[in-house]
Amino acid sequence: MMGEKELLFKKLQAASFALDDIKLFLDSHPNDRGALECFCKYQKIYMELRDEYESKCGALMANRVDTNKGWTWIENPWPWELEANR
Repeated sequence: MMGEKELLFKKLQAASFALDDIKLFLDSHPNDRGALECFCKYQKIYMELRDEYESKCGALMANRVDTNKGWTWIENPWPWELEANR
């Protein structure tokens, strides 16, 4: 059974993949309004999921660490270490 942390991470990965795919399309079709709207939609979804994940599980990337609490990046398993997160 998948835990909340793993489910959030998988949703985040899916949104990230969608953004990358749409970005590649936009690179060759920069004037496609529908694709741009789709990119904006998934960008919003990604940012909401990222914020939810980070509020519950910690920073996804080192540049998002709250350094007011010290260098907390190394305190927990990293997001891609799913085995350690179970």
